[in-house]
Order: sequence, then structure tokens, then C-alpha cells
Amino acid sequence: MAQQNRFPTWMMVVAVIILIPVIVWALSLTLHIVAALSIGAILLIVFLVWLFTKLKDRVVGS
Repeated sequence: MAQQNRFPTWMMVVAVIILIPVIVWALSLTLHIVAALSIGAILLIVFLVWLFTKLKDRVVGS
């Protein structure tokens, strides 16, 4: 039996959409704005790769 997901995928997407600008804003207080935007972009890319692999496994697994 497959383990039930704790959070639906759409909820994780909404959370990242809310959190990425907040993280970039917080980093820009201490770092140069270009560095903060770069770190935010890297976090967004990492999340998208994770999301696509999760969705691929869901489609292939069914």
C-alpha cells in the first residue's frame, strides 16, 4: 500500500510562491540584491526539479 501524502502538490506550489519572495527580501537585507535574487532563483529551480520528478513518479507509477 502506498503512503498517503501529507500535503497535496498544489499546497506545496502555493507555499513556494509565497515563500520565495519573502526569502529573497530577507536575504536582500543582508546581501547585495543581485546575490539575493540569485539565491532565490536557485531555490526556485531546485523546487521545480523536485516537483517535476515527484509528478513524473506519480504519472509513471499509476
